[in-house]
Order: sequence, then structure tokens, then C-alpha cells
Amino acid sequence: MPTNLTNVTARTWRASSSGHGPALNELMERHAPKLFNYLVRCLQSEADAADAAQEIFVRVYQHRQKFDKRGRFSTWLYAIATNLVKDRYPPSLPPSPGFSLDAENEATGKGFRENLPEHNPTPSESLLASGTRGSSA
Repeated sequence: MPTNLTNVTARTWRASSSGHGPALNELMERHAPKLFNYLVRCLQSEADAADAAQEIFVRVYQHRQKFDKRGRFSTWLYAIATNLVKDRYPPSLPPSPGFSLDAENEATGKGFRENLPEHNPTPSESLLASGTRGSSA
């Protein structure tokens, strides 16, 4: 059974899709904070998220007649948001660290592993040293 919020959203959407500007503003105000947080998580930038949110609400307005009223407005809104993020902000490769853990430290002349506090054998090394192998069933 639909909740009151869903009924309110449906009534508001019907008014906005028929050209009632304040109704669309009400929907935007209701969904903007959560949409913005979603966009910040996706884009890792508040500035990009703010720009994307504006573009998303422009698209909602432009395509309001295409909304399938049997569905939820929030689902449609987030589909538009996700598609915009994928199209406009393609994922970038993580930055290269620019160093190697096997490289020698210029200041100390030692490798990374030599600077670790303990030189205990790894579990694999311990297993090989004991001569025990895992049993296969």
C-alpha cells in the first residue's frame, strides 16, 4: 500500500507535469538534499555535484511528460542522475603512486621491507618451513 509521502509525491508530480511550476519546485526541494549527497558520493566533489544536480532538475523539467506515472518519481530521478554521472563524468583511473615498495629509500639506503619493525616469516613461509602442507579432501 503506498505511503502518504508517495501519495503526496504523486499528487505533486501530476501538478508539476501539467505545467504547475511551484509543484515542480516542491519536488525539487524535497529530493534535492538526498540527491546532492548521492552525487557527492559518486563524483567526490561538491562543486561537480551541485552542477550535476542543476542539470538533473533541468532534465526532469524538460522530460516531465515522459515520466511513467505508474513508477516512483525518486526511481526516475535517480535513473536520470546515474545516467548523467555516467555520461558526463566518466570514471578516471586512480592516480599512480609514483613509487615502488621494492625501491630503495634514498635517505636510508634500505628497501621498504628492511624498514619494517619485525621480520617475522609470512604465513606461507612458516608453512613451507614446517614442511606441512594443507590436506586436500
